[in-house]
Amino acid sequence: MTNDQITEFINRRRIQVLVASCAYYMYDDNLISDHEYDRRVHELIEVQNEYPWIANKCIYSKEFSEMEDCGSGYNLPYKLPSIINKTLQLIRYRDSKKIT
Repeated sequence: MTNDQITEFINRRRIQVLVASCAYYMYDDNLISDHEYDRRVHELIEVQNEYPWIANKCIYSKEFSEMEDCGSGYNLPYKLPSIINKTLQLIRYRDSKKIT
């Protein structure tokens, strides 16, 4: 992967983790399974550890710098307006696709 692809992956994965945490802690909802959440966090941690000089320049660098395992996303900044908006957008989209 190129540096740009690594940056894009880290940014995308961090937002995915934040959105999943927001859905879970603010709305008591799961957009993804616990297993999928753990897999994504594990992937993110691996890439951050392999490319720390890139990870340190990505969004939410400080907040994700201490993430060492697939633990809770409770201490992450999931209450940011942009994350809340994205979470609600995804919940609404998912709910609109459910068969009634």
